[in-house]
Amino acid sequence: MFDVHLGQAVPFQMRLVALWWDAHSIPERDNVDFPTELARVPKGPGVYAVTGRYEAGSSPGVLYIGQARDLSARMPMSAYESLSEVHADGQRLLCSDVWDLTVRWACLSVDLLDGVERLLIMSHSPPFNSQGVRRGEPRPEEYDLVVMNAGRKGPVFPIVAGAYQASWRNRTGPIKP
Repeated sequence: MFDVHLGQAVPFQMRLVALWWDAHSIPERDNVDFPTELARVPKGPGVYAVTGRYEAGSSPGVLYIGQARDLSARMPMSAYESLSEVHADGQRLLCSDVWDLTVRWACLSVDLLDGVERLLIMSHSPPFNSQGVRRGEPRPEEYDLVVMNAGRKGPVFPIVAGAYQASWRNRTGPIKP
């Protein structure tokens, strides 16, 4: 344990996670077939983000973030279900106020999925993710995570850090893991 004082450097060990993002743009039509559009998504664990515009006049941003032990099996339907709604006739269509969609993914080891996904959600506050996670705080075991994003990341922040999201980030006093 050590004291953190504003304006001072302190020793801190961290785990760096490097993510290389790939992406696929989704055509603008109501009946888009996400599994077909995302057929080239790799098998294996990783995180994914749907980016685009939401509501009139908005600039591009992160709309949804998720994780999967097998990206190719989970991501296409999870992304579609997160950004769609069931209409009166029972038909599921993309929400009318989302457009310019791109689905992005990065491979990641299974043991880092939960922590990295949580940090990405807390950092971006995507409107289609659970409000509880968006307004949460990292778990103590996530304070030392630093996620560096590269590749076709779009509006995904270049760096997110658990320590920055922790409630003690702007306070003086002891760090309690």
